[in-house]
Amino acid sequence: MNEIKKLGALSNAAIGTEFAAMTNDLIILNSKIEDNPSNFTRFIIISKKKNEIKNGKLKTSIIYVTKHKPGALYNVLKSFADANINLMKIESRPRRKGRWEYIFLMDFEGDIKDPKVQKVIDNIENEVIWFKVLGSYPI
Repeated sequence: MNEIKKLGALSNAAIGTEFAAMTNDLIILNSKIEDNPSNFTRFIIISKKKNEIKNGKLKTSIIYVTKHKPGALYNVLKSFADANINLMKIESRPRRKGRWEYIFLMDFEGDIKDPKVQKVIDNIENEVIWFKVLGSYPI
């Protein structure tokens, strides 16, 4: 919200708490925008410019679609276990394109630049039908 205030352009908007809007003297365009009462929102900053993180623990977020075959998810998870990389979160959502296909969103401890993480990523890319790294950021 602070960044939106700094930009000062009417064409920019953000999703945040009412408190954050009031604190930054911003106009609330719409409230209670969730489509499910138990919904919660995660906030991230998306940028074309890579941000160098000097120190501290990082987590990386990835998104992928497994093949529709026995053991497909297990093979992805095993790659992390074999590399002793801790998973922080895994979620699945049905994929719109195909029946019985799921999109998995996963957070794990580690930096995408770490050779150990890169090896796991290489293994995963061979096990899935679609894969994308969303980025690494401080925990």
